[in-house]
Amino acid sequence: MKNILLTIIILFTGAHTSFSAEVIDPDLKPKIQPDLIKAKKITRKPSKKLRKKPRKRPMIYHHYYTTTIEKNCDRYINIINKKNKEIEALSKEIKHLREKKYEIMRQQLKEEYDKELKKFEERRKSY
Repeated sequence: MKNILLTIIILFTGAHTSFSAEVIDPDLKPKIQPDLIKAKKITRKPSKKLRKKPRKRPMIYHHYYTTTIEKNCDRYINIINKKNKEIEALSKEIKHLREKKYEIMRQQLKEEYDKELKKFEERRKSY
């Protein structure tokens, strides 16, 4: 009985859907755009290595070149020497300031050490 009822239901739904289904015009079907497809695209590997395009080089005419003037080089050398002297003076000044700073720090640490040592001695005497 169950099987007969099941077959009747299946046949009825199949017949109903086939009669009630509409034929869709092929022009009205939605088109899937390639940008929206998330599937991985299959690419074909080339059978040969790709040839690089030849590099276009500009025409070089040697008579267009000018040589450097010695006065300009001398001027740059003088500028470089002045900058080197300034760098040396600044590095000496930095070294001197660091030594002063370290000396001040040593004195402060020595004073703090002496204070702590006095406190320790006073505690020791009190016990």
